[in-house]
Amino acid sequence: MAMAAATAAAGLGASSAHAELAFGPPVQFPVQGIFPQSLVVRDVTGDGKIDVVVGARAGNGVSNNSISVLAGDGTGTFGAPQAFPTTSRTGFPTTRIAGGDLDGDGDIDVAATTTVSTDAPLVGVLRNDGTGDFSQRTDLQGGRGPLGIVVAPLTGTDAALDIATANFNSNTVSVFANDGSGVFAHGPGAITIGGITSAPEGIAAGDLDRDGLTDLVVTSRNAGPRVRVLRQTAPGTFTASAPFAVGSIPTWVTTADLNRDGHLDALVSNASSGNFSVLLGDGTGALAAPTTMAGGGPDPQPEQAVLRDLDGDGDGDLATSHSDSPGYLTLHEGDGAGGFAAPVILMLPANNATGLAARDVNRDGRPDLVVTNSGGANISVLLNTGPGRDPECSDEMDNDGDGQVDHPADPHCSGPLDDHEDVCSPKGPVSGAVDTQVLPPLRQVAPPVAETVRGLNCDTVLPAERALGLAPPP
Repeated sequence: MAMAAATAAAGLGASSAHAELAFGPPVQFPVQGIFPQSLVVRDVTGDGKIDVVVGARAGNGVSNNSISVLAGDGTGTFGAPQAFPTTSRTGFPTTRIAGGDLDGDGDIDVAATTTVSTDAPLVGVLRNDGTGDFSQRTDLQGGRGPLGIVVAPLTGTDAALDIATANFNSNTVSVFANDGSGVFAHGPGAITIGGITSAPEGIAAGDLDRDGLTDLVVTSRNAGPRVRVLRQTAPGTFTASAPFAVGSIPTWVTTADLNRDGHLDALVSNASSGNFSVLLGDGTGALAAPTTMAGGGPDPQPEQAVLRDLDGDGDGDLATSHSDSPGYLTLHEGDGAGGFAAPVILMLPANNATGLAARDVNRDGRPDLVVTNSGGANISVLLNTGPGRDPECSDEMDNDGDGQVDHPADPHCSGPLDDHEDVCSPKGPVSGAVDTQVLPPLRQVAPPVAETVRGLNCDTVLPAERALGLAPPP
């Protein structure tokens, strides 16, 4: 495909720093239903090629709210969508979806929030049969009005992926604990976290205090301080921080190590005020006072933000969808210290860009962009034509052989920009912790090495890792 020129934001100009942020023109693929808002970009058909799963409302000949599965061919092209209902209830929108191996069979399953209604607080769990068929479905009952959703190990240090939702109408977060086989505690058995600022919507997971337990960050839509950290202080027990004041209507939040200090930070998309809030973490679970960064574009309404090395320089860059008419994406080059350059604008052919993912859909080693166009009932795919690369914790590979792939599913990944998915590495997940695991084969660049680690500080690089070229020289 011919490369599309990136359009500079009005009044900002295109600096030479953007020269490597290069993407091809958007190519559209239809979905079933209407108003697609969220997506999962993973290999769900089991053929080693990246597919796209999109959540949408009923319409356009689809009688129920559903997910659409678009099988990829490995070149960045996707087939006709196949729809699967998200819950047993009809008439309510599929709002957001998340993916992960929920039943431990090696296939990517999907969890979906399906309503903002007060009387139907349903979360759908759709189990994948390994071929991309999601006909097997379970409904979970949690807090009222679930919107944001995340899949991560949330009830201790086991590898089972749990589900958490931000419940817009009940001002709570629900955590559904997984028994490891895809059976979730729900209803009275769900963990309910209160003390959330009114109308929570965005939710993200990550180990902010480096204690080996996954924490949550939640944004709330209504007035007042709108961001809280929910620290997991014991397996399944969460304590809410004091709230942080950010911009207006923070719809999405993501966690990553923005300034490369080994600690997770938070980045919040403020849809109404048209900007971002950056909150740097200190590794104890605390976040610094937010700094504000302009959203960019003709009428910034930032929605989902994705942090990935889009230009191959080793620093995390920021890609964001904007729910404008027409929709567009902004690309901010990161400086590796928590700062971002003025944005490059990529215009889209449809209105209201919402869900966004960065994955290598054409298998050339560079993260591409896939975005839902809510106003167009389709997705756009933009292939990366620059030198970008996927770090290990975002590359769709089980680099350390532990059965968990990428952040936040793999507890050894400190964030999506972590380039070390192994147990003990310079950016390991737990500072000063003692690791008693047996190291599995690492990245398969040499014959497998298994080494029992007893009393090893996870800030230490194993000699075996360095000998295999798995860590930088001392």
